[in-house]
Amino acid sequence: MTAFLRCLKELTDFVEMQGAKSQMPYRLESNRIGELPFTQDWTKTLKHMLTNMKYLLAYTSKPSMAGGSSSATTTTTSQRS
Repeated sequence: MTAFLRCLKELTDFVEMQGAKSQMPYRLESNRIGELPFTQDWTKTLKHMLTNMKYLLAYTSKPSMAGGSSSATTTTTSQRS
């Protein structure tokens, strides 16, 4: 679990460095997410983590993330021509 949380934190930091217009709703620290320690309330802690993951998914799903168009879209378009 610790390795997963470290990976999630690195990804969150990377997205925030890229100038994401919206920040993560819950700040991920070494032993807490938002204001909750990981050992206190697992249900709320995991809910906060999943909310952050939803924001990350939304950010990485934007077409502008890949410079306007993804390579998969470009390949599909060129095959149709």
